[in-house]
Amino acid sequence: MISQEKAVEYKIETVPLTLEIAKHYSRMATLKGDRDPDTDKGKKRVAWLYGTLIGGMFHSPIWSTVQIVSEKGKKYRVDGGHSSVMLTQSGSYFPEGLSVTIRNFRAPDIDTAIDLYEQFNRKHSTRTTTDLIKNRSAYEGLLDDMAPTSIDNIISGIACHIRLWNPTAEIEKLDFIRPQSEFIKWAYSFAGNKKMRKAGVMAAVFSTWVKNRSAAEIFWPMVNEETGKTPDCPTRVLAKFLQNICIDKTIKWTSVAIYVKCHRAWNAWRDEKTTSLKYHKRCALPEPK
Repeated sequence: MISQEKAVEYKIETVPLTLEIAKHYSRMATLKGDRDPDTDKGKKRVAWLYGTLIGGMFHSPIWSTVQIVSEKGKKYRVDGGHSSVMLTQSGSYFPEGLSVTIRNFRAPDIDTAIDLYEQFNRKHSTRTTTDLIKNRSAYEGLLDDMAPTSIDNIISGIACHIRLWNPTAEIEKLDFIRPQSEFIKWAYSFAGNKKMRKAGVMAAVFSTWVKNRSAAEIFWPMVNEETGKTPDCPTRVLAKFLQNICIDKTIKWTSVAIYVKCHRAWNAWRDEKTTSLKYHKRCALPEPK
């Protein structure tokens, strides 16, 4: 959760389902990052709902709105976008005799509204992790318009780092998006590189960035771009290792092994030494220098 506050359901109303109501809710303002019914994925969802309507399996829907106090009571739709759009496009198949239940919530601010948005239908995967990342990142200026898959790679790395040091930690990786937005923005250029986006690598990137940001901003671009001056430069050695494990699928390296090897390269580079990236299953996690 982003906010310690909670949205309050202040009114529930059930009314006859009409085309006018469907049009009204399909046109309502939505939170930034909400799923767009006009995208390819959105159209597939609308088409699937239309199929349930034709097959007689579409039932009285439940839609939800949230009124945000900090925005002078502005109201947003937080659930029901695809079904309301489908109904406006259903033509002669518009269902007769159904009702719609409208749940009205009130939230003190946008963070609380985002928490409310994330509650709907999550277990049924109608809102994917990508949807939730888009929603949160859209309200963080540094991350607006960034690809959610790349953000997911980065926050998965942060979660990996924390779990390696504290295996019993209860983690919701989405909660890293806003407090770690500065790191995510910086690491974003790496997240699209196949050899860099593995959880163990991103975990090490985060670990070293926290330890020494200025050094990390030199070291990791060198690994990413393979620009070390000599073949035995730890950045080149690590880059070669990461490239090889992307190519050779027969060798499986765990996230912890990759994490340790990344730190071996980092510490050697910091000490101006060379390294063979040694790893043993029983070795302790290395602290970054």
